[in-house]
Amino acid sequence: MIRKTWASACVAAVFLGLGCGGGSSTGGAAGTSGTAGTTGVAGTGSGGTTGTGGQGGTGMSCTPLSKTADVAVLTGPAVGAGRLANSALRKAITATDAGANPAFRVDGAWVVDPAAGDSLGFGFIGLTNRGSTPACDVRINNITYRDAAGTNINASLAAGGTMFVMGADSMQCTGLYQPVSGCMAPGDSSWGFLSIAFAANPVSSTPVASVDFTIAVNSPGVADAQPDFNVAVQSYTVDPPDANRFQILHATVKNQGTKAMGIGAILPFFLLDEQGVPVYYSAFNIPSGTAALSPGQSITLDRDRIQFDGSATRIHFVVQAHHP
Repeated sequence: MIRKTWASACVAAVFLGLGCGGGSSTGGAAGTSGTAGTTGVAGTGSGGTTGTGGQGGTGMSCTPLSKTADVAVLTGPAVGAGRLANSALRKAITATDAGANPAFRVDGAWVVDPAAGDSLGFGFIGLTNRGSTPACDVRINNITYRDAAGTNINASLAAGGTMFVMGADSMQCTGLYQPVSGCMAPGDSSWGFLSIAFAANPVSSTPVASVDFTIAVNSPGVADAQPDFNVAVQSYTVDPPDANRFQILHATVKNQGTKAMGIGAILPFFLLDEQGVPVYYSAFNIPSGTAALSPGQSITLDRDRIQFDGSATRIHFVVQAHHP
């Protein structure tokens, strides 16, 4: 998602509803008027004793955030080779928020080997926002996987670092023009994920027993959003399993809003098992130069190389889009 980074303290003050005054350094000139904030107050001169404060701003406010339509959980034809039960590809492990962030509930953690015997797998951590305000750009940091003895085994898994909470909504605020990504409204649940390495053994034999971490909300500041942002996956199809090639997934994305919207470089998705837990992560690559979708326009994307030995009939799609 596209975000604007506000470089000046003046603009930050504007977002908070403050006037942005600036008296001269020698004391004679008046501060300039505040330019935004629905409940702005007078700014103050920044230097001289005779400078007067700027007037309170009357511009837009970016709160409260509200959901856009970009996440879709669709039920349809089975994806995966169906050679193994989903439960044989996943192992639940103990999850601990070492920072005890009161705004979040930890819903569980799992390691998944989606193609049995393959060396690439995933770690997933589920969170719920139990706070009273939206949490945007949520990250799970300081990830440490441990064995049954409590030993850090990140090196053997080629893991650690940070997970981004990828399955969450975008959000919007009135009068601005880009979505804010990765937001969890109060009560919303989602997941972070991380690629990890496995030995060529069943996931049940992995030494991973637990994971600990901290949770951070990276404030997007004043981030643009579009009130009529409504771009989501409408449907999907999948080619039948074929022993001679990887399975191909097709997804149709439609702009149901009233403004043209561009699509980000990737379109992430999670395959969900019978309990709604992720058992596979991948993403569609958006072809370079893809034009923005006009209102009502659709595009069908293809993702080959689906390597999943289970079978999933629910897919959680997350469209990353922006004002063109």
